[in-house]
Amino acid sequence: MVRGGRLRGAAAVAFVVALLALLAGCISEPSGGPVISYSMTQGPGGQSQPLPQIIAQPPQADWTTPEQIVRGFLAASASFAGGQRIAREYLTASENRAWTPNWSAHVYSSGPDVGEAAFTGTGSGRVATVTVSGSVQAVLTGTGGYLAPSASATGGAPGGPLIFRLQKVSGQWRISKAPPYLLLTSYSFQYDYQLRNLYFFDPTDSHLVPDPVYVPLQATTASLMDGLVYDLIHPPGDWLSRGATSTSFPGKTTTIGDVTLTGGTAAVNLGGAIAKGANDKLMQQVSAQLLYTLIGSGGSGPAVQSVQLSVNGKPWSPRGSDSNPVQQLRQSKYTPASGASSHQFYYVDSVGDLLSRASPVSKPVKVAHIGTGFTQIAVSPDKQYVAALKKNGSLFTGRLGAPLVRRAGDGSTSL
Repeated sequence: MVRGGRLRGAAAVAFVVALLALLAGCISEPSGGPVISYSMTQGPGGQSQPLPQIIAQPPQADWTTPEQIVRGFLAASASFAGGQRIAREYLTASENRAWTPNWSAHVYSSGPDVGEAAFTGTGSGRVATVTVSGSVQAVLTGTGGYLAPSASATGGAPGGPLIFRLQKVSGQWRISKAPPYLLLTSYSFQYDYQLRNLYFFDPTDSHLVPDPVYVPLQATTASLMDGLVYDLIHPPGDWLSRGATSTSFPGKTTTIGDVTLTGGTAAVNLGGAIAKGANDKLMQQVSAQLLYTLIGSGGSGPAVQSVQLSVNGKPWSPRGSDSNPVQQLRQSKYTPASGASSHQFYYVDSVGDLLSRASPVSKPVKVAHIGTGFTQIAVSPDKQYVAALKKNGSLFTGRLGAPLVRRAGDGSTSL
């Protein structure tokens, strides 16, 4: 995902269109940093594999220091069970009502480290301040977008150290002010989140394009599906939504009630702008986005197998469906673009050569020399264009065999 400037010119347009077809399958090899295993996205109907779950611990009566409370809160907030019910026991009543991290998180490659408390005031007005620091690996937005910091971030966040404020409640320290997002280690992120795809339309409105987001594994069925549908209506602010893709949902479309799941069928009731003059083509596009985005999801419940779309409570049935509002993938008029590439794996070696392999065990083939220092790369299926990221988030693009050109913008995220 790229924030900032946009590619220009005929060659750039060709590169973007080619890259869209590659996004679902491109593989990148970082040139440095820790080796971390993350859950990978799964195809429609795929089932989540069993993963370790974090067991949250409530605050203990013998914890007498603010540092113990902050450490306990950080550990407990990594568990999404019951809307982080245990983590909320560390908060004051007012902060419990205000704290709504949703899917937002800062992921640490080192840390988060809890510093020593500083105190101000006396008696019942005594307040403690605890600073949390570390090296941020990525920032997860409230909609699940994964953003890599544009430069090496220290101090707990790209913007600097994070401050927790605490006060005494019934003789025990409780957090009165916490950051509006989770602070996760790489380990807890690995087992807390799963990569899923939102689906939007390409510029020609012919094919669906995957836009990956991270969602909590322990999210309830309703909150997960509600969040995914919200993202379809309000696309994440990444580079795909800035001209490369679009959503078929009209602006100011709303959901009426929660998305429900019954017998494998997700029922989505929409209102607002979509109710004004929605035609059959629009409804087919909306239905396709919902199908490919929701199929296989379901949070901690059963996986979604089909979708029933309603507008203002009235079920919609496409033509030729015998008035059956329950839709499955085989009935969708729109599908993701498909196509095979002779070279499936690309990576850059230590001397800056771009290599490809037809399989993990095949002999590598040199494609071009692009230089060192890149953390991620993507090659268009026609092998004409390459995009590469530096550690500081700088994006370089160009034709294979020609010097890469740095693109204008304020930083980049994952390719």
